[in-house]
Amino acid sequence: MELQTVEQFKAFMLDNNSPMIDKIFMLEDFLIKNVKTSQEEAENLPVDHHLCDGQYAREIFIPANHVVTGRVHKFDHISVISRGKVTVATQDGLSTYEAPITFASKKGTKRAAYAHEDTLWTTFHCTNKTNIDDIVDELTFNNIEDCKKLIKEN
Repeated sequence: MELQTVEQFKAFMLDNNSPMIDKIFMLEDFLIKNVKTSQEEAENLPVDHHLCDGQYAREIFIPANHVVTGRVHKFDHISVISRGKVTVATQDGLSTYEAPITFASKKGTKRAAYAHEDTLWTTFHCTNKTNIDDIVDELTFNNIEDCKKLIKEN
């Protein structure tokens, strides 16, 4: 599977009649198993965490020509792309976002994104927790069963 261009990313995401959510999880599995540095790169993508009075902001830098997948959020939240351009696949289809843009992200959404340009994406959440691992556990999950259950509820 080649995903070096946005056209290849779009072709993979639109390739067959499988539900988009299944394709996103397949893509994530492929990246983890077949791209030698994908797990290491994913763990080393620059992420800044900001905490302030019950609020949490997670800011990630996605280099140009990279494909990333995200965890599923349990709650609606605000997303801001302050720099760059990405094509994003969700269970609702493909969308392209170009900075600057602010939008509501719905709970239960699993994303795969192809960065056309270096991109800075920030999500904003409410939480009283202060430990980042605890916050991640409170706000997200990353398995297909919980994701599909939440999608059916919405």
